[in-house]
Amino acid sequence: ALEPHSAASRAVIVSDAAKRLRVRLTPGALDRIAREAPTVRAALGLLQNVSQVAKGLPGPVQAKHVEEVLAATGQPTSRETAVPEIVKRVAGAFAVSE
Repeated sequence: ALEPHSAASRAVIVSDAAKRLRVRLTPGALDRIAREAPTVRAALGLLQNVSQVAKGLPGPVQAKHVEEVLAATGQPTSRETAVPEIVKRVAGAFAVSE
């Protein structure tokens, strides 16, 4: 049976894709992307989002930048988001008022 790619395998794939996209990643950022995304597809999607942020950075993408991208896209991160904040964001996204 085929097993999902490990975080180490995802890191190799993401590193290659980052080079093709000309996105410079610190080792910590690469590790964060590989660990956070459960699949190669999700890791490449996260890299694509990170590449948009990378354009405005003076140096390589760091782990904190990956964390910021995850938080901005509503993905679960190590920081807990309170339910009222989630409700506020969803209501804003769908133009719903209380």
